[in-house]
Amino acid sequence: MGSMDNQNVVVIGGTSGIGLATAVTVARKGANVWAVSRSEDKVKACSGLYPEITFSSLDTHNVEGLKSLFESVGAIDHIVAAATAQKEQWHRSWNKPMSSFVRRSTNSGVTPMLPARAYHI
Repeated sequence: MGSMDNQNVVVIGGTSGIGLATAVTVARKGANVWAVSRSEDKVKACSGLYPEITFSSLDTHNVEGLKSLFESVGAIDHIVAAATAQKEQWHRSWNKPMSSFVRRSTNSGVTPMLPARAYHI
């Protein structure tokens, strides 16, 4: 049993670098992981290497695409923002309708893991 058993984690920018490392780490600790990236090539490559993670291609500025992702996940326990978008762009996107959707769909409130802070996983 892992320390994150059955927790739902969404990793934005989860196909390379810190995002991929986070996705792999939390999956190994028992989490259900959805990792997204704008790069279809990276999604295909990662899907073959890490079949325990659900990878999909998505532009985080596409609010309808994000809503669809969040609906498919169900209750979200953690969101990791590891994409390379500028901080201001992320916050503008986050404050659109998806933020209220995420807050309504969580078990006990979403835990945003933003790159500006360090978290122990």
